[in-house]
Amino acid sequence: IVEQEIDGEPVPVSIPLPVTINGRIFPREDVDVWTVDLPAGRVVTCSVNAARLGTGLDSRLEIRDPAGRRIAENIDWFGSDSFVRFKSETAGRYSIRIHDASFGGLQHFVYRLTVTDGPWIDAVYPLGGQRGTTGEFELLGGNLPGKTVRITLPNVADESFRYRFTDGKRTSNDARIALGDSPELLEIEPNDQS
Repeated sequence: IVEQEIDGEPVPVSIPLPVTINGRIFPREDVDVWTVDLPAGRVVTCSVNAARLGTGLDSRLEIRDPAGRRIAENIDWFGSDSFVRFKSETAGRYSIRIHDASFGGLQHFVYRLTVTDGPWIDAVYPLGGQRGTTGEFELLGGNLPGKTVRITLPNVADESFRYRFTDGKRTSNDARIALGDSPELLEIEPNDQS
């Protein structure tokens, strides 16, 4: 969705899940407020993409529960881009607030904010594998299976490829898996020398 900018105090805007919001922090001291109704026990991931796209925004995310209490916040997870994952402890309307960390705001302080209760990959272990092979990979993040998954690596010249996990209904964000030509080994503990 695209934010409809208004003058004055921030007006909370209700959003569906999953969604990617295209917004702007303008003028100075602007705060955008997005709300989502959640049942108890839902895990939600919020990821800002702004500085990585070359905008001037140094984002700050803040999550408030239905009682208005701050339950999570973040500045500078991916460089100057924010990232928050939270669990709804009670059912109700949660607010996601985004603004510039220094309360600046200009026309080019644009952002993409993805909010999802679907699968989200933070990291993959191992980080890579040999081209053209199939291996077991552990997916770390939110709303993931909690076990290893079998992934067949392509036999291409690229140095990495983008993998997406699907739970049968929804698809995760992209995770990069490095590709190499050499056989791969995993560390086995304990392996410390005495």
